[in-house]
Amino acid sequence: MIASEYSILSKQSEAMSLETFCKTSELISGISVLIHALQRERGGSCLFLGSKGEVFSGELVSLIECTEDQMPEFLNALRAMEESERGLQDRFRFFSKVAHCVHLLAGLGELRVEVREMRVAPSVVLEGYGEIVSGLLSIVFEAADAALDPRISKVLVALFHFMEGKEFAGQERATGAAGFGLGEFSVEARQSTMHLINAQERSFEVFEDFADDCSMTAWQNVGREAAQTDIERLRRVACMHEGQVADSALGERWFRVTTQRIDSMKIVEESLIRHFETLCRRKLSEAMEMLDQDRAAVGRWLQEHERERESFVVFVGESGAPHLGEKGEYMTQALNPQLGRSLVDIVREQAARLQSLSDDLISAKAALEERKVIEKAKGLLMRHRQMSESEAHKMLREMSMNQGKQMGEVADALISMEKVWA
Repeated sequence: MIASEYSILSKQSEAMSLETFCKTSELISGISVLIHALQRERGGSCLFLGSKGEVFSGELVSLIECTEDQMPEFLNALRAMEESERGLQDRFRFFSKVAHCVHLLAGLGELRVEVREMRVAPSVVLEGYGEIVSGLLSIVFEAADAALDPRISKVLVALFHFMEGKEFAGQERATGAAGFGLGEFSVEARQSTMHLINAQERSFEVFEDFADDCSMTAWQNVGREAAQTDIERLRRVACMHEGQVADSALGERWFRVTTQRIDSMKIVEESLIRHFETLCRRKLSEAMEMLDQDRAAVGRWLQEHERERESFVVFVGESGAPHLGEKGEYMTQALNPQLGRSLVDIVREQAARLQSLSDDLISAKAALEERKVIEKAKGLLMRHRQMSESEAHKMLREMSMNQGKQMGEVADALISMEKVWA
């Protein structure tokens, strides 16, 4: 196969990858809406349980119905992506994550029954919903990790970390709803709340490093909302107050103001998703245009130089390496001057473009490495300590709090001791 055909094949692969990401954007949009509904349902469930069923009974029914209404959008986007990628061999991890999420969603009904009958503690609700949301976020992570275009990768890195930060905010809402509803915060609940606040800040810092201007403006508006002041005051009550909270009715107030903040975060999330969708479509259009141009150029060259068709090859070696002629044209044993310059130019342009993409991609991918380290450490704990994923995550979180280190540092230290565990 001639060099120009390899170049065209490369751009065909790029276009196919971008078509996949256009489908991925639809799936991520469905995931975003579903996660938002699950987060609100979790918070309402914890408030209902914390108050011993005295508040939020009717509202909880509505929240469950809202979650069920969002399920078809997620499943339809999933089926559309499945059809477009049927037979692809390099998406094993992606679809394994999807299978895990669908399995967890199928068991949600049983957890809801236990909540309604108050046969389950808020901590179990936090764990159950948290595992589902974590699974859905892992799909977004896999998409970000698979992105080869640096601009798309940067948007997905920003989106993933924002969604992760929003999930920490959702866990904080649920933890606070249970504590305020119960009328007191245990030592563990106070520590968990402080950890979740710090985790949000770390996730949003990464988001800010990679976000587009429009999404950053929307995010800055969230911080200016009046509800933020109320949230800070209630956080101090949750984190500093020992013993009973004087006013157990603060649970509904906490749920209301934190929901207002998280709903505003959803607007930022939607801005990021729109930016991702627009970028994917634009990049696909550009890739198809470049592909058509290269095909047309090669077609013209072949018509003009039909006699060289069988020997349309660049030889690179000590005696056959391209060199410049009197007019600056590329000369080889197999090509005439005009054809040689055209072919070498297109191959060099492709190589330079790929090198530039590779360099720009490094900074975006680096932001995902901490997550990979944490996942690997969780896997070690699950394998050697016979823990569930949520138990392993909880253990890492507790070690992080006790040692005063970020979770990524603790995870890295555990991985370095892997041989000792074996």
